[in-house]
Amino acid sequence: MAKYSNINSFNTLETLTVGSGHYQIFNLSKLQVQLGDLSRLPKSAIFKSLARKFTTF
Repeated sequence: MAKYSNINSFNTLETLTVGSGHYQIFNLSKLQVQLGDLSRLPKSAIFKSLARKFTTF
């Protein structure tokens, strides 16, 4: 199971393959389809909001 699959509530989790490495990313283009235009928001605001919602300690 993917590390972040339990917090993929927007269904934007994808695997990015670079060389022999595999990385989990949240696709902001898919998020924009669901939430509308994100281009005017500072990227840091998007990441902070998502981190606050999904980070568990």
